[in-house]
Amino acid sequence: MSETTVTSNYQLKMIGTGRESATWGESNNENLVRLESALGKTVSLSVVAMPLGSVSASSNGSTPATWITVSASDSTTSEIGSEGRSKLVEFTGTVTGNITVGVRGRNSGEIPARAFWVKNSLTAPYTLTLEAGGTNATIANGRTAFVIVVPAATGGYTQGVHKLLDNIELANLRIASGGQINFLGAGTIDFDGAATMILPNGTATALAITNGVSTVIALSTQSGNQVTLNSGIVNTQTQNTSFLVRDASTLAFNITDGTTQYIAVDSQNNKLLLSTDLDMRAQILDFLIKPNDANALDITDGTNQIVKFDTVTGTIRIRSAVPITLPDMLLTGTDAYINFNTVEGSGGYGMRDNAGVPEVKKTGGSWNQIAAYRLGLAIANASASLVASANKMGSFDVGPIRLIFNTVDVGGSGSLAITLGTAEGTSVNMATTLYTVMVCQADSTSGASQNARAWVTSPASRTFTVECNANRLVTYIAIGDSGL
Repeated sequence: MSETTVTSNYQLKMIGTGRESATWGESNNENLVRLESALGKTVSLSVVAMPLGSVSASSNGSTPATWITVSASDSTTSEIGSEGRSKLVEFTGTVTGNITVGVRGRNSGEIPARAFWVKNSLTAPYTLTLEAGGTNATIANGRTAFVIVVPAATGGYTQGVHKLLDNIELANLRIASGGQINFLGAGTIDFDGAATMILPNGTATALAITNGVSTVIALSTQSGNQVTLNSGIVNTQTQNTSFLVRDASTLAFNITDGTTQYIAVDSQNNKLLLSTDLDMRAQILDFLIKPNDANALDITDGTNQIVKFDTVTGTIRIRSAVPITLPDMLLTGTDAYINFNTVEGSGGYGMRDNAGVPEVKKTGGSWNQIAAYRLGLAIANASASLVASANKMGSFDVGPIRLIFNTVDVGGSGSLAITLGTAEGTSVNMATTLYTVMVCQADSTSGASQNARAWVTSPASRTFTVECNANRLVTYIAIGDSGL
């Protein structure tokens, strides 16, 4: 006759052959109650006041609890010792720290085999960790998990407590209205292959990514399919980032406030369009342009070139029809030029610094000192013997006008033809044209005044005639083109 035994896990009575002839029905009912507990019983346990046979945890978690799940003392008339067979176990307790509960069998050294739901109803925000001498399972505050307790490594599981729903494979997952998918810590959504996220069409906020308080990113599938970023910073400093826009489009990318356009990218004409002020006052800024390029930077109005930077010659060309107002202008270096029209340097006309001497030049003319530097300039006279006693020769320029004065002897005939630039005239010549000539005075050798006159005979060749009494000294002034 075989002996009556009890299973090691849920304590079901295995009645030996021929045993308990008078009590068999009671033992069978006891087994049915224990099966019912395993299939659907719910129990609530305080971790700081564990049931008989178990060890309570300290409220701050410094001492773990030990839960004895296997007891033969329970019966159809008592719940004591039957908690370990429950299908759902809720752990409660007013605690001040995270709690660990060791799941054990008949004693603190035995690991049972269990499969049940566990809910963490401890004081928020503390976690509940189930331990069985190996792998631990931690359940966040307020959460429920389905766990198995494995007494020894078997199949793909190690000894300990495992949360079976940590890794789940579903063909379809549907979240009810108002439902949430929460990552309790750092989490990852990993698509092993190509994936598509389908959003409802024509919805103002088809998808919203929030921090629990405010929306960070919102996707709209209404007209325009907009993405709204409510983040103060888009940070790409940890990697090299390429921002790709549509090719061959006059408006490939557009930054607006909904009304005003600020920045637009024209990928058809390779242009970046700014429709507002570029304010760089808040910081020191280096504006780098292409080196060794005749058109390193070209500023235009879309048709006409306004400013061009040439990094081959190191020059800036300003071609603007509007006035340029400068309070002060400084040209550095030697032999600097300010040219007009299109020819630069000495071949053009305008103003220049000639080794520290300011000079001017008109179109078709030559470079000459500015009038203030030429006033009263003494000119060597090739016929000085004739006028040595007078010594009244010189010239000066007033803008485009040149004034030449000299004293000559009209000789015995009383008339003298003079061509400027010859020994009879002066070594300072008119550039192109003689406008007029006048006589200042005519003196005799004794100092008495004499009448004299002068007239232009050939303006183009700068030739004129002076007439007076014979052998008189005549002082004249010739006015003509300065050559600037």
